[in-house]
Amino acid sequence: MRLVHLLAIAPWFVVGTSQQATTHEVWEKTVAPGLIYLMEVDREAPLMIHALRWSPKSTAIAVRPELGGKTVYENTITKGRSTVTELEQESKAIAAINADFFPFTGLPLGLTVRGGELLTTPNSKKRATFGWGPNASNAAIPTFTGKIEVSGGGSLTIDAVNQECPEGQLVLNTPAAGIAIGSKPCAVALVRLETGRWMPSTIVTAVVESFAPDQERLSIPPNRAILVARGAKAAALNKVKIGSKLTINLQTSGFDWEKIEHVVGGGPMLVRNGAENVDGEQEDFPKDSFVDRRHPRTAVGRTSEGDIWFVVVDGRHEWSRGVSLSEMAKVMLRLGCTDAINLDGGGSSQMNLFGLPLNRPSDSAERPVANGIVFVPTLPSSTRGVRYRISGPTKLDVGKEADLIVSSPSGQRIQNSLVFWSCVSPAAWIDQGGRLHGIEGGKATVSAHVDGIILTFDVNLIGPKKSKKADGNPGS
Repeated sequence: MRLVHLLAIAPWFVVGTSQQATTHEVWEKTVAPGLIYLMEVDREAPLMIHALRWSPKSTAIAVRPELGGKTVYENTITKGRSTVTELEQESKAIAAINADFFPFTGLPLGLTVRGGELLTTPNSKKRATFGWGPNASNAAIPTFTGKIEVSGGGSLTIDAVNQECPEGQLVLNTPAAGIAIGSKPCAVALVRLETGRWMPSTIVTAVVESFAPDQERLSIPPNRAILVARGAKAAALNKVKIGSKLTINLQTSGFDWEKIEHVVGGGPMLVRNGAENVDGEQEDFPKDSFVDRRHPRTAVGRTSEGDIWFVVVDGRHEWSRGVSLSEMAKVMLRLGCTDAINLDGGGSSQMNLFGLPLNRPSDSAERPVANGIVFVPTLPSSTRGVRYRISGPTKLDVGKEADLIVSSPSGQRIQNSLVFWSCVSPAAWIDQGGRLHGIEGGKATVSAHVDGIILTFDVNLIGPKKSKKADGNPGS
């Protein structure tokens, strides 16, 4: 259904009464109890926004971060990265979006916490992160410290958790890393966990079982951890004896760990205490090419009521130009966010719902990402298995529009509020009212989700194809 009440927070919002006059429309649909999907289209800008509003008090949907391939590193072509579609499928989720920035190695660059388990530590650039739990959420710029006390005397400083070990550092690798990575020469120690678990702030005890000097890649067994050190810290680690007991103290600031269960990294900050607060340059993001330039964007923010918005803005397309970080902050403020941060964007920006891609990635195909956020149902499915069908014109001229509908075998039209539409073909896009918009010549495949079933329908667009243009800054 159309969202008339957004007029109060978007004074420039216009709903036309005819097909020609409508320049700005918004649709809102209930996905599950406590989860709402919103699509906003501004044809004048032009701009297309997809958003999910989730209540942490929902008993129907659980939301958590997830790693591509379930661990930080893997011996795969993508280094363990997965597309958002794959994350959604692997997690048996009904929705998913991308999360943190990452290099080709597949390491999320910021703090990641999943269900109270520390997956990755904050990076040295001091960038914004967002955390949530059943009764609390907030944005913060966290810090990390780690220390090992060795029985019999001596201590070691931990620089990071679950990342490749740089020169002169010591890295703790837990089973969540999948693989401990270093470069020769390096010291490598296998330790057995005795008490505690790998939380953001915790004290655990362990025992040194063995050493494996100069091993550059080692799988991490369950209930074990691997310490990798290089340079002067390698010499210090090599002095520790087999059988030594270790007291490992990890401390991560920025969140109340009694209330926060999940954290994803990103940056920069967009909204703070109900006001725009883009601190891109302070978080070491380039101003001209990233902060001020319009790109596809992904963001997350909290409202004063405690609900959380997950937002993707399409970009680098003629029907959606993308947004600068200041414009993204204004989007989050209009949605009622009091605090919000930017996540990875560009070709990584992706939102899926019921297995359908809602936006169109600027790379023309989904990019494998290091981690994402998944929306997992906690209640059983109510699929009835009715054989619905899509109907509408099978041919459409470029530049024209046509309405598609879903109906039952008896011909009864299904309420559009129960249908979720998708079309990622270059030839057309579809809004959540079921209206197809022709862009260029070719075949457009439309998908619709209704009652647990995905339907498809092909429409031939009559007219010329458009020449391909570079989308700019493909690395973000």
